[in-house]
Amino acid sequence: MALPDEPRARALERLDPSTLVMLEKARPLDWIDGRVHLDIGDRYYEAVGPEGFERYCRELVVEMSRWSLFLPILAGRLRRPAALLKALPLAFQTLFRNAGRIEVSGRPARVIVRHRDPPPAMIQAISWVDGFAGTLLGMLDLSQTEGIVSGAAQGSDFRFEVRW
Repeated sequence: MALPDEPRARALERLDPSTLVMLEKARPLDWIDGRVHLDIGDRYYEAVGPEGFERYCRELVVEMSRWSLFLPILAGRLRRPAALLKALPLAFQTLFRNAGRIEVSGRPARVIVRHRDPPPAMIQAISWVDGFAGTLLGMLDLSQTEGIVSGAAQGSDFRFEVRW
C-alpha cells in the first residue's frame, strides 16, 4: 500500500540514513531488520499523526489479507472476529523475527491481545501502540464487525482489549 505523496515525502526526508541504506540493499525476499520497520513507522506517524497512522495500519491489514502469504492463515476465519484474532500470533510470526510473541485470549465479543517480550526498540517506538491498534481494527474490518480497541504498555509488554 503506497503512502500518499506529501506525507510520504515528509517521512522519507526524516528517515535515518542507515534505514535508507538497508532498504536500498534489500532484495525482494530478504528479511528487513525490525528497526527499519519501526523507523519508517515512527516517521510516517510523525507525518500523519496518531489517527492517520492508525487508519493507514487498518487499511494495510485489509490489503495484506489478499496476499498469498496470508491466505492460508486467514482461511475460514474472515467472518468470525474471535477466530480471526486468534490467527494473529501466526501472522505476527510470519512478519517479524525476534519481536516477542503475541497471545490472544478471551471470550466472544471481548478479546485480550498481549504482546509479550517485545524488543526495546518496539517499546520505545512512538508508533507501535497506535499501529497495533490499527492492525486489530483492520482485523475487525476483515470480519465486517464494528468494534473498539484500547491498548497501552504494561511494564515491558503491551496489552490490547478488542470489543465488538
